[in-house]
Amino acid sequence: MSEWKTYKLGELVTFQRGHDLTRTQMQEGIYPVAGSNGVIGYHNEFTTKAPSITIGRSGNIGNAYFFDTDFWAHNTTLYIKEFKNCDPKFIYYLLQTMNFGGHNSGSAVPSLNRNYIHPIEVKAPDLPTQRQIAQILTSLDDKIELNLQMNQTLEAMAQAIFKEWFVNFNFPGFDGELVDGLPKGWRIVELSSLISVKDGTHDSPKQQQEGKYLITSKHLKNHFIDFSSAYKISDDDFNKVNKRSKVDRLDILITMIGTVGNLYFVHENEIDFAIKNIGLFKASERPDLAYFLYFTIDSKETSEYFTKRLAGSTQQYLTLETLRQTPILLPDDETLNSFNEYAKTIYERIDINSQNIHSLTQTRDTLLPKLMSGQLEAV
Repeated sequence: MSEWKTYKLGELVTFQRGHDLTRTQMQEGIYPVAGSNGVIGYHNEFTTKAPSITIGRSGNIGNAYFFDTDFWAHNTTLYIKEFKNCDPKFIYYLLQTMNFGGHNSGSAVPSLNRNYIHPIEVKAPDLPTQRQIAQILTSLDDKIELNLQMNQTLEAMAQAIFKEWFVNFNFPGFDGELVDGLPKGWRIVELSSLISVKDGTHDSPKQQQEGKYLITSKHLKNHFIDFSSAYKISDDDFNKVNKRSKVDRLDILITMIGTVGNLYFVHENEIDFAIKNIGLFKASERPDLAYFLYFTIDSKETSEYFTKRLAGSTQQYLTLETLRQTPILLPDDETLNSFNEYAKTIYERIDINSQNIHSLTQTRDTLLPKLMSGQLEAV
């Protein structure tokens, strides 16, 4: 077995505070702007050469992101400007196992200071072993990313058909005749007249080592759930949350606060997560409408509807009333059934990829702490 030694974090890497850049200063470009929650935009200049890693300095404190392209490190981050005889990818995975909660400034608005984290003691093996560990975990992450990209391509195909049929009115059998601007037999209704619209729990169940995941807005990315930073809750708390907002197959989730409008179409047969402060469209109540409703809510037109009705000043949010009043252009039954059959075929392929993602994610999350602590030897 390789020998693991104890280092101060500052002996392996040097962190540097990110650089100021306001939204008005950001100019269109090819370089990602790294914020505390990942890429927040693009700019025409960069501050940091690849490869490098950022962690959240304020906001989402401690969240680690790896960049293999040059980027602008925002002032909400700390970035690594120097690696000292260590593998960058190994350091990335090491940072994922660390809890920086006790190392912030302790002020009213907590933030990380590099002087607080450089003295943290960590363990690391020799450089060849670091590279072996990084290769194992990177291979799993690459496979997860490939499946995500395939799902995005499949969803884009279904979105293109949706737009052609229900925005451009170019669908099979249509003779071009409009009645009050709509194809014959089509009508506009409120979403709440079709399905129930709820939101997740407002409580904060305690974190547990085992149990089911609790998903909040920060874990709901556009079209997928990031379980890597979510924590687990007890089965009792899971059941308690589900009395208010049980998630079922074919339901639709939406972020209501912070980054508003991220969607996830629930297509798992077994739901092993509960939701907090997330909008819940109970499309499972109408399987005949589920696919159509998902792509309607995901459309540009519905996104614009939500944007115009955001509430709040300091932090904008969507109200349940806004979600319930969402206008839905409901087609005739024949067209609706044809689209749902097409979308169902697409999602059967997406299901297979999603199962692969889930399995690979579980494997990675199981291996990560064992490999990074030396409990399991990289071979």
